Amino acid sequence: MTDISIKLTADAQDAVKGVAKFRTEFAEMVRSIEKPIRQIDALQKTTESARAASKEFFAAKRTVDELQSKKLASLSKALILTSLERNELCQLQRAPLTAIN
Repeated sequence: MTDISIKLTADAQDAVKGVAKFRTEFAEMVRSIEKPIRQIDALQKTTESARAASKEFFAAKRTVDELQSKKLASLSKALILTSLERNELCQLQRAPLTAIN
């Protein structure tokens, strides 16, 4: 059999530079990934806020519609009462005046 030998040498200074470069590149990669993740989080919060505002808007709109319907109903009742009052006044004016002794 043939003997094989491997000789491994390392330059400590080059190794430190390589680790520092890796650390810098890794930090840049983390920053580049964090930014879109923060944007996604902000978008989700904005979406939730918009949904809540939409629910409140439509609840308020339903309330306004209900109040408007009640207002119209009360106005029509008021018109009917006014008409009845006018008819009664006309009848009173047509009635003969008689003195009560």
